[in-house]
Amino acid sequence: MRIGLAFRAFFVSLFQPAKAKRIQSALDDEPTAVPKKIESGSERKLPEPLKPPTPDRSDALTLLSALQREARFLDLVNESLDQYSDAQVGAAARDVLRDTKAVLQRMFELKPLADVGEGENMTMNATSSALRFRVVGKQVGADARVVVVHPGWQATRVQLPQWVGIREDQFVLAPIEVEAE
Repeated sequence: MRIGLAFRAFFVSLFQPAKAKRIQSALDDEPTAVPKKIESGSERKLPEPLKPPTPDRSDALTLLSALQREARFLDLVNESLDQYSDAQVGAAARDVLRDTKAVLQRMFELKPLADVGEGENMTMNATSSALRFRVVGKQVGADARVVVVHPGWQATRVQLPQWVGIREDQFVLAPIEVEAE
């Protein structure tokens, strides 16, 4: 049940910014404005709580925009690399990867899911979540000793900047850069 709820909360948070704020408030244990029932016996209808305006832009686009602005990520991914040597691509990628890591770390505070490194042994319980473990190679039974091929990743927080713009610009990921003649 909790896994299903977690999935649902994840996707709602990703695609519905207004609901993401409510989920964030619940996770931060912030009190929510819930009107109290009138005790007088009269059945008056309570006013609807005010809803914050919904931004017109997906958080996914805000993330892509930050990766482009701070790491030139989209430029590297969309550039035809055929005309460059491997050394040139590697040199360009080094800066992009360093800056991309900084953006992701700032917004998501990433850390390995497993406390052990690649090639080390650990126990995988029979009740382990399929989201935490992917078995490669032969299948294993309950409470099996396994070798870590990749320690996985998890975000310890999500802190995306709030987009403030107009509807016509909601899909702009990077502005046109110009220089005066």
